[in-house]
Amino acid sequence: MASTPKTTLPLTFGIELEAIFAFHESRLQNHLDKHRPDTRLVKDTHCSTQPGGTEQSNGYTSWLLREADKNSTPQGPIDEQCGEMSRLRQYHEEPLELAQDVIGQSIRVHYSAEYTKQTDYSAWSISNDSSLNGLTKQALMEAFNDRIPTLEAANDWDSSGVELISPPYTDAAHAYDEVSAILSSLRGTSLSDYGATVSTICGMHVHVGLPNNERFSITTLQHLAYLLVVYEEEISQLHEPQRHQAAEEIITNRENFLHDGCAEPVERLVINSETGERECKKFVPIFKPLEEIRASLSETVAAAAQPLERLLGFMGRHRAHIVNFSGLVRENRPNTVEFRQHAGTLDPQDVFWWVRFCTGLVQLAHRYTITGEECPVSDWEDKIDIEDLFEAIQFPEEGKEYFRKRRETYAPKAPKRIGYWEEWVDWDAEYELSRCDSPIGNSW
Repeated sequence: MASTPKTTLPLTFGIELEAIFAFHESRLQNHLDKHRPDTRLVKDTHCSTQPGGTEQSNGYTSWLLREADKNSTPQGPIDEQCGEMSRLRQYHEEPLELAQDVIGQSIRVHYSAEYTKQTDYSAWSISNDSSLNGLTKQALMEAFNDRIPTLEAANDWDSSGVELISPPYTDAAHAYDEVSAILSSLRGTSLSDYGATVSTICGMHVHVGLPNNERFSITTLQHLAYLLVVYEEEISQLHEPQRHQAAEEIITNRENFLHDGCAEPVERLVINSETGERECKKFVPIFKPLEEIRASLSETVAAAAQPLERLLGFMGRHRAHIVNFSGLVRENRPNTVEFRQHAGTLDPQDVFWWVRFCTGLVQLAHRYTITGEECPVSDWEDKIDIEDLFEAIQFPEEGKEYFRKRRETYAPKAPKRIGYWEEWVDWDAEYELSRCDSPIGNSW
């Protein structure tokens, strides 16, 4: 007798946490004395126009280091005013090694001048990231007012962006314990000469995959894609306003499903915001009909010679999409779906519940695959409510309450919802009216 397929997958997940690590000058100097005695700290960079300083076009705000070893490989142009053979450079491994000192040697340092990604995910690591720079002195004082009370005191502190990358986990509770320990060490206390914070450019990414780097079935990915398109606006309400959509960082997965603009206007009964009365207006859809979108993600993808490539064509190939599918087709990379929307955080509870949500969404897509069911939302006019998605995921009540509170907190500053309809404008009539209202038009 054939066994019944399981409705749950043995999912794995990895976590990437972007943060800003700050440190006192004395901690950096002690580290240099011990590990790089021929390298000197340069706080005052008035004698060089090379990378560094407080306000550089590339965003680098941290101090510089001067290479004094004449036999070393040059790191930058000669700075004649500061020393004939000296070299000024930005930080390399130094901030990462300072963070390693406080977290423990169990976390590995991965530095790359070209910002290439590591390939070994067997343990926690800390790396540099091209999108992260240190804070200004004013921002340092505001972020660490318990240990940097004045701008004058901030002159003795510096900071650098870092990214913490976890090994694959299978259990969210286990991940919570390890994340808590690492973040607690990195944050320090009010008496520490170091600390960690997050800025608006920091994010948290969750990679969901299968053991042994196995691939998801194309059907599970199709169901997941449809869920993401349908509920994108609702899921965005769970996040800080700046993480709804941001240029080049958080790109909608709906961009390829916008309506082509040729739809016939539809009369809809709406409430006049000024009078409170009902009135009939004409609207056109912003997106293609959900029936058409579902057909694209199911039938069109299934019929393609390369279904996964076709799916990416619909959901977007750029890695900066809200949910990034591109890792599934990149060589020498984990076969994971990357959820990128969450803001940077140093709160392990944020990590725990977002991991539970992301993995729950993938499990729901797999369950649809096994049972033959599908997302019940089939029209933009249907009820699209995050609470229904919570129920379908079988999300714990504690988690629902956690996200409800977040949604309430962010609601006052949340961007206006895109919606699914926009009021129709008769451009021919508008043109005629504007022509007749203009002095030139009246003379025709």
